[in-house]
Amino acid sequence: MSAYIFLASETPLEEVWEPSERPVFIDLDRGTTEGGAFDSNFSVLHTNAVLELSTDKPCFASLEIYKPGCEAEIVEYLKTQLESAHEIEIWHTWLNGDFDHKIRKVEIPANRLIPEDIQELKNLEVYREPLTDYCYQITGGEHYPCISC
Repeated sequence: MSAYIFLASETPLEEVWEPSERPVFIDLDRGTTEGGAFDSNFSVLHTNAVLELSTDKPCFASLEIYKPGCEAEIVEYLKTQLESAHEIEIWHTWLNGDFDHKIRKVEIPANRLIPEDIQELKNLEVYREPLTDYCYQITGGEHYPCISC
């Protein structure tokens, strides 16, 4: 059982990742260690369908955040992806194999999405009872303008 952040959309999202094996150089004479860190601040990797999520979207990706403070980069990534997708759902969930979690969804037009929204979603305590899955529906990419904006 663990907390995860997933992206769901009607079209596959562009992956952002780095190889899992990063060289680490240890200098015992100087007592230093270099390398091993990721150059990017987050990753987006395609994944199989997440059956526990209450969505009709066919494409799934996991979102991993490596460095605090990269929420603005994630917002820009999402806005870029919305050029080819009408809507992207960002789910923060506690995966425990159950399908009876409460669900809280909020719709956010792309032009109103801010880094604090990503921070807020990431910090929600999905492991507390009653277990609740949180979903931010990001709508209105450039090619699909949000009518209610």
